[in-house]
Amino acid sequence: MAQPQQMLSVALDFLKTNYNFNTFQEPRGVMRVFQFVFSIWGFFAVRDFSFEVRMDCQDALYNRVHNIDYPFEFGEYVCRRRIGDQKTDNTTIFLSVDASTGAQFFALTAVLSLLYALFIIFVYCYLDEMYKSKPEFPMADFALTGILAFFWLIFSLALNSGASAMKSTFNVQNLAHSCYNCDPKVSSFTDLNIALMIGFLNFFLWASDLWFLYKETIWFQNRGVIYNQQMFSQQQQQYVGSNYDQQQQQYGQTSSYDQQQQYTQQPQQFGQQHYGQQQQGYDQYGQQFGQM
Repeated sequence: MAQPQQMLSVALDFLKTNYNFNTFQEPRGVMRVFQFVFSIWGFFAVRDFSFEVRMDCQDALYNRVHNIDYPFEFGEYVCRRRIGDQKTDNTTIFLSVDASTGAQFFALTAVLSLLYALFIIFVYCYLDEMYKSKPEFPMADFALTGILAFFWLIFSLALNSGASAMKSTFNVQNLAHSCYNCDPKVSSFTDLNIALMIGFLNFFLWASDLWFLYKETIWFQNRGVIYNQQMFSQQQQQYVGSNYDQQQQQYGQTSSYDQQQQYTQQPQQFGQQHYGQQQQGYDQYGQQFGQM
């Protein structure tokens, strides 16, 4: 007995000392809390809903109250059929409706969602470093969240279809028109409408959380790396192009300056040569004049 107690104490110490609530300052952590709460609400909203059909008939055989609750299956004779103003002994109205498939899958989705939300909250609290260090964990989290979001959408639509069938089957005006000497009364479907609203709200919560989870996956991170590489290559190309243009400009300025120097040197050289020739002529003329 000592070993299980030691394991329990170690587990409790781990839970007390290694938690980290920083994730719940991020959208992905806050969304998990909302998902957990609304999954529980959706489960109890559909499980606790029930309504009654009260048939106040003069015929004691059909004067009764029918209670319909989860999973919303019903099939009974409820009254004698009205044919004009007379009744017939052998004609009765049999009402049948089956909305169990949508309701049961709706409840199953709620259970799976709250269990997964509870599990991933534990991971965020105690194993967030491992979650971030291994790319498989965010990818699996993203995939499972997408599957549950799809389930919420599909089975909310299925439950809505079943609710429409029940409302049509137990329409008070239709029952009063079809039943002879009966005053039918049907309770409200407000709680079922609330369950449907919660189902679609859960779909919104789980679907919108996909964006925040996508940012944790390697797909988004690789996208950022590729974008940075593209930006770096563009900047590098711009840098190389600007250097090339500067070199071209410098080369053009140097060439024009050299040509200008050549143009200025040539007249100077020509002037110096012409002046030297004239000076030599003057010297020769002076020597000849001295000899004379």
